[in-house]
Amino acid sequence: MDADCILTHHVIYKPELMLKEPHFHSDFQQLLCFLGTDPMDVRDFGGAVVEICLGEEQEKHVIDSPTIVSISKGLPHGPLDFKIIPKPIIFLEIMLTRKYHMEKLNE
Repeated sequence: MDADCILTHHVIYKPELMLKEPHFHSDFQQLLCFLGTDPMDVRDFGGAVVEICLGEEQEKHVIDSPTIVSISKGLPHGPLDFKIIPKPIIFLEIMLTRKYHMEKLNE
């Protein structure tokens, strides 16, 4: 596509700690999309519960409905924990960059 965009698509079908340690991206924005899989009801998240921590203080946010989280340049994020997954959900990442890289906190 010759664009500054990377898209990843994951089908989450069981509990999983996807991101253990917080990190940040100093030069690109990222959108994290948490979506249900029922095409007849876009609001159905199937009872899933996802936890993500944001900011240097690692403030925990609980996601229990379809949500898009905008991660600004430089915003620390993680851990990302898919805690309860009764039926599959979709996790879509949109990164506004040509090349993925991350920076760990305190390095």
